This record gives sequence, structure tokens and C-alpha cells, in this order.
Amino acid sequence: MPPVRILVIDDDPFVLRMTTRMLSGFDCVTATARSGPEGIERFRRSLPDLVITDVAMPVPQGLEAIRTLRELAPTLPILAISGGGWLTNCADLLEMARRAGATDSLAKPFTIEQLRTAVSCCLIAQGSAPMPRRQPVADAQPVPD
Repeated sequence: MPPVRILVIDDDPFVLRMTTRMLSGFDCVTATARSGPEGIERFRRSLPDLVITDVAMPVPQGLEAIRTLRELAPTLPILAISGGGWLTNCADLLEMARRAGATDSLAKPFTIEQLRTAVSCCLIAQGSAPMPRRQPVADAQPVPD
């Protein structure tokens, strides 16, 4: 079985690095983007199996990216992540992301196991197998807000 291809979209370079590092312990290939438009362009070029996107990003917001991705690929698993925003709290943002088309959501900070579970649930919800583990990343830290 080929590795799962995951695109991570977040405007925070630290979150991108940590999320990619957390995912490195699993059988997947990751790509990153620092904005919604860049993420949509990378999606169009590489057609990943799953997208993980922050909800609270500068224009266009993560919600707009989720809506666009959902239009482009109706069955694409999308995991929305957020630590909250300056206008609303994390729970509200994640609920808005689910209404916009996210398959599942995860609040920051999260652990490697929470990320693995959420990714596997997204893949299963879309009819794919869960993400297999290669070897755990022992020193991975939770992703901050």
C-alpha cells in the first residue's frame, strides 16, 4: 500500500514544522502550504489523500479554503485545526469548519496520538484505511495555539 499523501496548510511556520514532524512517524508523505491560496494550488498540483488546514489564517481564511477544497473534491478528507482566533473561540471556529465541509476537527495544542486518531478517523470516514504507524516520534511536542 502506498503512503498516505497529506497536505498541511497553516500560516504559522512552527505549527507546520511540528505537524509535519508528528506525521513523520506514520506511513505518509507530507507537503505544506502557508496560506489558503497556496494550499489550494498545491492541492490542484498534487491531489493529496488528506488535507489538514488551520481555520484562523489571514485572507482567505481557512473556512474559505475548506469550502473551495470541498467544491474541488467532494470526498476529500479534510481535518480542520485551530487554537482559536481573535474574533471567536476555538470551539466556535471548529464548528464553523465542520459546517463549511471539514470531515473532522482538532483543537490546538494537540498530541501526536490525537493527531493520529483524527487523521485515521478522517481517512476511515472517507472510505480509506487508517494511517499505519512506522515508528513513533518520541520527542514530538504538542502543537501550540
